[in-house]
Amino acid sequence: MKPKSLSGIGAVFVPAVSASTNEERYGPVEPEPAEFVDVHPTPSLEERNYIIVAIESSNLSEDEKDALLIDLEQIWSSDLSGPERNIILSQLAPIVFSYYNIDSNSNPTPSWSGYVRYYSDVGTHNLLAEIAGQNMGLSSWKCRILNEQSAVPDDWGLLQMPTHYSWGGAGSKAKDYANQAKVLLSEDPEDPEGYEKLSWAMHFMSDVANPWHTQQLWAQGNHVTYEQDYVLDEMVDGHNFKQVLVDSPSYWWYRVTDPEASASNLAALSSGYFYYVDDKINHDSDWKNDSTVVEYTKDVLEEALHYNMGLVKYVGAY
Repeated sequence: MKPKSLSGIGAVFVPAVSASTNEERYGPVEPEPAEFVDVHPTPSLEERNYIIVAIESSNLSEDEKDALLIDLEQIWSSDLSGPERNIILSQLAPIVFSYYNIDSNSNPTPSWSGYVRYYSDVGTHNLLAEIAGQNMGLSSWKCRILNEQSAVPDDWGLLQMPTHYSWGGAGSKAKDYANQAKVLLSEDPEDPEGYEKLSWAMHFMSDVANPWHTQQLWAQGNHVTYEQDYVLDEMVDGHNFKQVLVDSPSYWWYRVTDPEASASNLAALSSGYFYYVDDKINHDSDWKNDSTVVEYTKDVLEEALHYNMGLVKYVGAY
């Protein structure tokens, strides 16, 4: 991973060791452990209103709305334990995702998730999965499965959407599906279901490369703006983010020994970029061309690609 100094903008990314250059890397590379220090413990007034509007617009009864708002105040004042917070957030997440059309299948235009069918030029998940397979030498039909299946987990309904976030268990999901793929491919290296499960593991790994997928519900205001109006729209146009993936070295990848730990490491990197990019979106009309925003976006995409390549090796696909 590339060391970044983000102190003063809401986060600190701490690399454990300095990275070697791409030219020095061949085969599996141990990723640099990353630690994210969050200095944004409570939401701003605008972020609070973002959640309150969604609750007030929901189909909950007035009593249910009032109870949920009281629970939220306890979360924001840090009066609840982790398990208690998670129960409340799991109730709140579908309301927020539905109201703001975040990662929603009701939106006909794909965003970070991509298309639930084969596409060679668009869909972030589609490209991250297929190019990872190509770089690791998988055959064309196996890479096609990786592409076609890459967005399927986003078609499983709103109630499971929190699992696509680092705080909701994305790393655990990546591990579960990678281990299922590993078992299937150990029994039959040509089993299409093994590559389907591998693609799903890649999906949850890639999710946490999106900085918004590392942030709590009240920080999702610019989620769609970033992943759809920027990453998707400029996948082959503008900054041509697909070319970043195509040009990324295919002769090295991240060694994955525990997919959940790898997802946590990737989330630590991408979360460190959130505050800068979010602030730019809010205050700079030309944020899409900001050199740092471009660099961070290329970085998270490339890092996700090399972790996905590590997943191919981890499950024993060939």
